[in-house]
Amino acid sequence: MDLIVNNLNSFIWASIVAAVLFGIWLISDVLKRPAGDEKMQEIAKAIQQGAAAYLKRQYLVVGVVAIVLAAIIYQLLGQNSALGFLVGAILSALAMFVIVVSNLGSLDVVFRDIAILFMAIALAILSYKRR
Repeated sequence: MDLIVNNLNSFIWASIVAAVLFGIWLISDVLKRPAGDEKMQEIAKAIQQGAAAYLKRQYLVVGVVAIVLAAIIYQLLGQNSALGFLVGAILSALAMFVIVVSNLGSLDVVFRDIAILFMAIALAILSYKRR
């Protein structure tokens, strides 16, 4: 336990780098996959359009809430925690975007993309530092 506590910043940055590299690999993997037949592409396009409209509205509302929460976290817990929260929120939003534009013909890709969400949440949790 002392090893983790003494090297917390290094552990946080290593986790961030690992999460970003994993995300880049997932994006490239998704883009290499076939899009499916014509009917699948038609259905996927309709789903993507609806999901994109939903995400646009959601990002507007959640973005305002995230900024307010980041300000509160900054006041209560400090700069590192607020920055960690914002990085986690941005990566979470990016993960949702990747899921929306990903190839919907392959369910395993969507489940792997959800892993990015958990990494973003983990980064936010790891950024918490007790005083």
